[in-house]
Amino acid sequence: MPLGDRLVTFDDLEAGAEVAGQYAAEGVVFSTLAGNPRVTADDPDRLVPVSPPHVLGEPDPLAEPFTVEFTFVTPDGGFPGATPFVSFFVIDAEEGGVRVEAFDGSGTSVFDEEFHGGAAAREQVVIGAPQIARVRVTQLDAADPVAIDHVSFATPVPLNLPP
Repeated sequence: MPLGDRLVTFDDLEAGAEVAGQYAAEGVVFSTLAGNPRVTADDPDRLVPVSPPHVLGEPDPLAEPFTVEFTFVTPDGGFPGATPFVSFFVIDAEEGGVRVEAFDGSGTSVFDEEFHGGAAAREQVVIGAPQIARVRVTQLDAADPVAIDHVSFATPVPLNLPP
């Protein structure tokens, strides 16, 4: 399995920022599908960053559960892309956890697992498949603040879809 040569740590963004197209030049675009996840340094004893000070998440246990999707694009033009390798950390302050799904360019699932680390755990998610086009992370319990950090992936290449 190839390793990631691209890395997103969220540390270059201000706390409170919404993550969207800031990393398109690296080869990934983030989208919020539900909730209100933001770059945060809040509650670092529970949402323990892999690379301090920031993570992407929602530390407020009263907030709506979030779903974040990251879509791969070609770094040189922002065209639909795919990568054979994605890795990131799920920072799970309690045991509600997250569901992580990955899809190829045709929308076929290539990965679907839940992660329930609890107790400020940092669980590494590693996904390997020939053409990973997007990854979706869904918070499973609103009362359980969770975050992601240290998103690593192989440089995306143009998505190869059948005609």
